[in-house]
Amino acid sequence: MRGLLAQDRHEIVVLISERDDAPVVEPPHELIRVSHPRQPFVAALNFDVHAEGLARVAAERADLHAIIGNAQFHMPRPRHVPRIVVLYEAAFMEPTPWGVYSAYSYRQLLTLPRRNLAGARGVVCLAEHGRQQISRWFDTPLDRIRIAPPSLEPFGDWIGPPPMDGRPYVLQVGWFHPRKEVTLALAGWRDAVERGLDVDLVLAGTEGPPDRRHGSMGRRILETVGADLVSRVRFTGSVPRAELGAYYRGASAVLMTSIHEGFGIPAIEAASVGVPVVAVCRASLPEVVGPIGAVVEPEPAAIGDALLHACTTTRDVAALKRYAASFSVERQVAPFLELADRIEAKVA
Repeated sequence: MRGLLAQDRHEIVVLISERDDAPVVEPPHELIRVSHPRQPFVAALNFDVHAEGLARVAAERADLHAIIGNAQFHMPRPRHVPRIVVLYEAAFMEPTPWGVYSAYSYRQLLTLPRRNLAGARGVVCLAEHGRQQISRWFDTPLDRIRIAPPSLEPFGDWIGPPPMDGRPYVLQVGWFHPRKEVTLALAGWRDAVERGLDVDLVLAGTEGPPDRRHGSMGRRILETVGADLVSRVRFTGSVPRAELGAYYRGASAVLMTSIHEGFGIPAIEAASVGVPVVAVCRASLPEVVGPIGAVVEPEPAAIGDALLHACTTTRDVAALKRYAASFSVERQVAPFLELADRIEAKVA
């Protein structure tokens, strides 16, 4: 956990993130601003995806008296202070085949959202899929749920050598939690290679918790692709963001095979550098990838077909970049500002 605390005569500024690698946002773009009692304040707690957008909300609604909080963490509940609750998705309510959550995690995932959603003035999620999940699982009216998709974060400049020494490759990016279904990505890539596609596979990200179905990442790679192809799969581990940008730019395609996905940020990151995306038709991926990529059944043969097409067909780079650019901070901020306007109108 990282934190920043600054105080003057008028206000206390605090930044809190549950991620150790989260950037510290300096004032005046603070993520939590708490004024003295009975004075306007905005408190935005425990975010990463909406960090920049919420800083904008705090700056543009200096007189707003409200709390904006992540539903999966403890939120203060002072009397007569309206709350806007952010819940990226409700996939944790769905049955899972891997069983990696501790009793504490289940309490955090199930109890806290119910508590925080109760009485909230508005709810914000990332995509329509999450909006429907939240409404179904928490009995929240759809007209109270707004969609605020993530905005693109710049990669920065990479000054190192090109990834993979110039060899063509397909890229999968993420924290490889079992829900990312990396074994399906491996099987789909192998299918494409066996039918003549000459590209390697790069898995860029950290391993995540163990998968009780398939074991460690090394075991998953070996057992899925076989000893004959294992040398053509590179698992990078954590990479700096600038280097990740270089991996995106050098990829022939980006592959997404998640079982659950609140949005699918790698899709717009790939599009931002003109790289096509292949995704399976699960969770939010059809709505995010559908306008600019291939969405197929979660089967190795279907994934293999889509990879063959994506890697051998001329891409419309301009269209991909236009789509990615549509995910702006302004688009992310608009639903929060709409809810803030409703709160201010009701108070008035």
